[in-house]
Amino acid sequence: MKQPLPYSKAKIAAILVTGIQLLSANMAFAKQPTPLLITNKVSNSYSLGNPFNQFQISQGLSSSVSISSSTAIQPRAFVNSQLMWNTRTIPVCWTNLDPNRATERGWVKNAVSKWITASGNQLNLTGWGLCTSGNPFGIKISNENVRANSQIGTNSNKINPSMQINFFATTPPPSGYNSCVASESARQSCIEFSAVHEFGHALGFQHEQDSPLVTDACIGYLENNNLSAPQPWLGDLTLTNQWDANSVMNYCNPLVRNGDLSRLDQMAAKTWYGNISNYSTWNNTLNIPVIDVNGIKMSATLVFNGSTFVITSSSTTTPNSASEAVFSNNMIHIPMLRFQDQQNSPNFVTDLYDVWLSYNSANGQLTLTSVNTIR
Repeated sequence: MKQPLPYSKAKIAAILVTGIQLLSANMAFAKQPTPLLITNKVSNSYSLGNPFNQFQISQGLSSSVSISSSTAIQPRAFVNSQLMWNTRTIPVCWTNLDPNRATERGWVKNAVSKWITASGNQLNLTGWGLCTSGNPFGIKISNENVRANSQIGTNSNKINPSMQINFFATTPPPSGYNSCVASESARQSCIEFSAVHEFGHALGFQHEQDSPLVTDACIGYLENNNLSAPQPWLGDLTLTNQWDANSVMNYCNPLVRNGDLSRLDQMAAKTWYGNISNYSTWNNTLNIPVIDVNGIKMSATLVFNGSTFVITSSSTTTPNSASEAVFSNNMIHIPMLRFQDQQNSPNFVTDLYDVWLSYNSANGQLTLTSVNTIR
C-alpha cells in the first residue's frame, strides 16, 4: 500500500524559524530537502581527531584567542576526570540535624551557592535534609570537631559521611584553627570558607597546589608551613596550560580563606557543570544542548565526517545552558564548546573553543568558519 504523503495524512508539527524547519521525534519528515536536513548516514567508529584545532592550523590561527574572553588566561582546574559527576543534580544531606545548629547549616548552604552561580545555575544541589540510613547517593555532611575534609567527586558515594565541616562549636578546635573561635564572625567565616573549599572537592576539583604546573614559590610555601608537598598523581587533568594562583582550592593563595572563587574556578564550574556544548572524539559527535532560534530553544546533535558536520537529530528542549548557542542567518555560534579528548577517558576535557559554523540548507552540511581557543 502506498504510504501517505506526510503533508496530508501524517501528523506533522513543524517550527519554521529563519529558514530552519526543526522537527521533533514523533514527526514525519518531508521527502523534499528542508532548510534543516537530518541525516543518519554518518557513522565513524574511530576518532577523526580535533576538527577545531585542524581548522585553526589550516587558517594559521592555532593560537587564536576568543573575543568572548576578557583576558588571555586559560580556564583552569586540576581534577581527576574519572571522579567528575556525570549529572548536574547532586543530593546533599546532613548526618545530624541538631536544631541548635540550623544557623550554621544555613551558612554552609549559602556559601556553596557560589559554585551553583558559577555553573550558570545549572548545578543543582538538592535535599539538604537528614541523611537516610545506610550510604545514600550523594554528598553526606557531618560537623564533628575535626579538620574539614571531603571525598573527591563521585567517591562521595562510597562513604558516609563523605564530608566534614567543623562548626567550631566545641573547644579546643583542631590544630591550626584557633583563629576560627576568636569571634562569632571569625567562626562564620571559617565555616563558609570550609564549605566552599570542601564542596569544590566534592564536585571533583583537587587542590591546585597538587597540579603538575605548581610554581616553585608555592612549593617553598608548602615546605615552610609544614604542608603536604604537591601530589600530582591525585589528578590527571589541568584543562589547559596555566596554574591558578588565586583558586579557592589553592593553599598557596594568600586570600584562600576569603572563600571566593577565582575567575578560573568559575570557568571550571561552568565547563564541567554548565550544560554547555560538547564535542567528543570518542564518537566524533558535537552535542548542542541548547541553541536559540529566535527565542525557541532547541537541542541538536552533529557528527563530524572528516571535513564537515551533519545534523543527525534535533528537537525542542526545556533545559537551560550556561552558554547557549545561537542560530541566525544560516550561522550557528557556539560561544563555549568543551572539547573532550579520547586519549584517557570520555571525560577528559582538554580545550574550550568559541566556534562559528556556516549552514548549507541544500545538503544539510555545516562548515567551520571561525574557531577561537578560549583563554
